[in-house]
Amino acid sequence: MPGPLTRDQITSLWRSVTDPGYHEPLLGNPESGLEVVTQAHEQLARASEMIDRTTQASFILPWSGQTDEPAAGASYATVDLTLARTRHPTTPLTIPAGTVVLHVITEPGEEGGVEYVTSRRYLLTEDAVFGVGEMGPLTVEAVAERPGYAHNLPLPGTLSRLEQPGSGLANGDAEVLAGGACVVELDDSSDQLTPFQVGQTVELLSGPDAGQRRRMTAWLGGAPPQVSLARTGIYNVSATSGTFIRGETLSQFAIPPKLHTFVSLTHNKLVGIDVRSTPAAFGVGTVTGLTSGAAATIVGVEQSPRLTAATGVAWRVLDWGDDFGVTVTNAASPSRGKSPMLDELGWERGMGRSSGETDSAYRSRVGYPADTVSPNAIRRACNKILEPLGQSVCLREVGTSKLPGLFFDAGASVDVPQDPEHNFAFDMDPALRPQDTWKVLLSYLEFRAFFLIGVPLLPAGSEETYQAIYNEVDRIRGGGVGFVMVIENLGCI
Repeated sequence: MPGPLTRDQITSLWRSVTDPGYHEPLLGNPESGLEVVTQAHEQLARASEMIDRTTQASFILPWSGQTDEPAAGASYATVDLTLARTRHPTTPLTIPAGTVVLHVITEPGEEGGVEYVTSRRYLLTEDAVFGVGEMGPLTVEAVAERPGYAHNLPLPGTLSRLEQPGSGLANGDAEVLAGGACVVELDDSSDQLTPFQVGQTVELLSGPDAGQRRRMTAWLGGAPPQVSLARTGIYNVSATSGTFIRGETLSQFAIPPKLHTFVSLTHNKLVGIDVRSTPAAFGVGTVTGLTSGAAATIVGVEQSPRLTAATGVAWRVLDWGDDFGVTVTNAASPSRGKSPMLDELGWERGMGRSSGETDSAYRSRVGYPADTVSPNAIRRACNKILEPLGQSVCLREVGTSKLPGLFFDAGASVDVPQDPEHNFAFDMDPALRPQDTWKVLLSYLEFRAFFLIGVPLLPAGSEETYQAIYNEVDRIRGGGVGFVMVIENLGCI
């Protein structure tokens, strides 16, 4: 089975069905406006791909003519993003995991291209960390906010904007609380920091620590509200050994020991976050990574993790783009996003996915439905129980020859002269004709959706076998279908 048509195939088809006097001038002249035709071919190729992908995803199980993947569960598209910055190289910068990257496309307008932000959004799966002096590029993975194949569609270069709520917020009358713990109490008469600014960089514009730029780590609430800024220490180092692991604990011998969380080491600048409630700067000497075993020799403190208590401090939330010159882009389209076609097909069959069930297990269960409900399924289930005894059951469904029900006497007629099969009611003698045994009166509930399951007469002590048969029939019968289990004395006639 052929796969979707490509743009070149559609163009070849176009050439074959149009007059050479029409298509040759277009193909031979770059200024002829051929793009009006070929853009239609590109759209048709995408439509062909969509049709192929959708139809193939309607198959629960793969088959020999598959041209695309069969039905699968929902999965999220992933993409590698490239981030870089152009300003403030002396400031360590962290863009936190969970930051939203927007899909931006350019639409034609009267005065040129107009940027449009689509509903496709992607979240960083890890922190993007720029060390001191580090400008990038950095490669960070992002994952689509929602599952589905449509999130594979953004073209290279279109994941190009970071969402940053509250950038540019500013206030002029905050208080840096005493104790050096980097807690700032905000003035509630103007702009306020909120939980949405956690992870963004706040610049102190006045006070003893004016010019410092620190990441907001927590919104503490209160009235007036308080926020916590990162206890960021920046240290000059002269020698290192080994490789530090981001997030590990750095230790420097002291009583009590001084502890930081490692952030970065670039251009002989070590950045760490003090983990204690009362921060203290590393001094000159060796610090060691407790996980990696790496070591560095500190020769000077460039920025203490403590902030100095002060009032009337002005601050501003820096914009990653305008202030730091951060850019983001994708070299390739996202991939691996899938729509939940398998779950939809399973839902249609009344078979939801179990918690933690893999595509493979769920596909097998949906593709091979349980052997239930049908008459043959009931026979197979019961006969499996009786097989060791060399016996079998007799299934009598209403309206069949094995359970016809009771009618008024038909007797002989022109159409069925002397036909005993149509003798009912007043002239039946099961002793003479055992096959008339099940011409019985059925109630209003029994004349539809009802059957008898006949079981052989088994030796004494077979109660458990009878109970097993009854339970199995009760388990696999269709909903609302009634049944009665009877002993067959005459055989399945």
